Amino acid sequence: MQESPGLPKGSEDALNRGLYDVSGVLAQISAELAIKATISFLGYSFPETHEIRRLLGVLSSITLKDEVQNFVKSGGRVDSLGKRQDQGTVPILQP
Repeated sequence: MQESPGLPKGSEDALNRGLYDVSGVLAQISAELAIKATISFLGYSFPETHEIRRLLGVLSSITLKDEVQNFVKSGGRVDSLGKRQDQGTVPILQP
């Protein structure tokens, strides 16, 4: 599975044009594919879902990363700069 490089750019372009719903959908798809690709890269199959929180939960159980699990439990609340509202920044996942 490979993420289309056009999705993040398309999301940014849509945001700049004021197409917030389109931007959100493209960002959602991009994030979903990136998480699924990471799970697949680690040698696991991912659930057939479009719920990012569920996918992050699967990824955290695979990687045993407490930070990812805590992010999922916090409801994934982030501000406009990508910083978690409760603490620190959004975790960056590295295989």
